[in-house]
Amino acid sequence: KITMLKYKHISLYIAEAIKRLYERDSLLFEASVHEICINHRLAIYLEQLIPDYFYPYTEDLSVDIEFNRTPIDTHTMSQMKIVFESDMEPKQIRPDIILHHRGDPLSKVLWLEVKIGSDPYICTKDIHKANFCCNYFKYEFAASILINHPQRRVRLWVMNGSKPIEEYEYGYENGVMLPYYECTNAEIEPYPLLIMTDKNGKDRIAVF
Repeated sequence: KITMLKYKHISLYIAEAIKRLYERDSLLFEASVHEICINHRLAIYLEQLIPDYFYPYTEDLSVDIEFNRTPIDTHTMSQMKIVFESDMEPKQIRPDIILHHRGDPLSKVLWLEVKIGSDPYICTKDIHKANFCCNYFKYEFAASILINHPQRRVRLWVMNGSKPIEEYEYGYENGVMLPYYECTNAEIEPYPLLIMTDKNGKDRIAVF
């Protein structure tokens, strides 16, 4: 298990991966491809950057998208559902991207949720979902990401399930990601996360 990671370290890692996304895959944004396509490319760059940000754990970590299994663990994410107040039906829980050790249930480093757009409000549900799932599935960190491609900006909300959420904003200028904003105790609008049901049909209640 990786220990002693910092929120800022996670934000820099994600920002650098999005920098590569801006540099190499701008045509995908202009073509308005599905978010999963963007996530795939972002996952590639996150994996490429593992040696720079997670040495000496390089050989132990992998980046996966839409990962719906936790090997050895008793939880099967594809069978766990989450109910939001505004939803008619339960939603299956599945992270957009994760950084983890595929064969070690104790090595869960980062749960990521990704949105493409400019309005941070669209990330509200993701922030609460990521924070809750980070705690429930025992990830070290989680993050909600908002990629604003036309403005070449990215907003990140980094969390670990128990401490205050930190917010960061970076802007891509002249080939580098510049820090625009940092808040160590971000005020996040409440979103009612009501029921989580595990594969045995047991409800887990969490109200924000």
